[in-house]
Amino acid sequence: MNNKHIQHCSIFLLANFYLAPMVYSFQIDNIMDVYQYSSLSYPTAIRVLVVQILKTAEDSTHPVSVFNLEETKLQDDPNYEALSYTWGETTYYDGFTYQWDSGPPRTYPIAIHGSGLLQVTRNLNEFLQYLAKIAPIGTSTRRIWADQMCINQKNIDERNSQVAMMKDIYKSARRTLIWLGEQDADTLSVLNLLHAVDVPNVDRNQKLTVTLLQEFQQKVTKVLHAEVGMF
Repeated sequence: MNNKHIQHCSIFLLANFYLAPMVYSFQIDNIMDVYQYSSLSYPTAIRVLVVQILKTAEDSTHPVSVFNLEETKLQDDPNYEALSYTWGETTYYDGFTYQWDSGPPRTYPIAIHGSGLLQVTRNLNEFLQYLAKIAPIGTSTRRIWADQMCINQKNIDERNSQVAMMKDIYKSARRTLIWLGEQDADTLSVLNLLHAVDVPNVDRNQKLTVTLLQEFQQKVTKVLHAEVGMF
C-alpha cells in the first residue's frame, strides 16, 4: 500500500472560525451561459474541480479563483482531495429567529473558466470562499472532488453510476476534508474540545484564549496547504 492510500485515512475537520468577514473574488461575465457537462469517457472516470487561486501581498483580502472541471480515471491514481459537506440548510436566520425554509435551496453562480456558470448551494460556496481566504500569497492550485459540481446532477444515469462509485472515490482521495460551515455559537465549544484532544494534559477548565485560538487557526491552515504543490 503506497503513502497516498495511507493518507486518505486522514480526515481534517474544517470550520470557518475566523472572526473577520470573508472576501472572495471570482470573475463572472455579465452574461454567461449555463455550464454544459460533457459525458464521461470511461465507466471509472470522475471529474475533479481544479481551483487556481491568485492572492497578492498588496491585496490579500481579494483573492481571485479560477475554476475548471477536469476528467480523470480512478485507476490512474489521480491526486485530489474529497470534500464531505452538506448541500444546504433547511432553515435560515431572518435576523430574529430561525425559520423553516420550504423553498428551493439558495444558489450562487460559479464560473467554470470559459465554459459557463454552475449554480451551487450556499454551503459549498462558503467552502470555496474559505479555500481562497486561507490560500498562501502567490498562485496555488487545489484539486477537489465535490459531488455537487463534479457530477452532472441532471443526468440521472451518470448520477446513479457516480453514487455507486462514491466509496472508491473517497478511498482514492489523498485525504478527505470535512467542511463544518461558518462559525456559530457552538464553534468555540467544538474548538475547545479539539484543543483538549490535541493537548492531552490541557486543563479541561481552561478556555481557549485568543492566542490559543490563533495557534489553532495557524495549525489548520498549515495542514490544509501541506504539500499543496503536489496537486
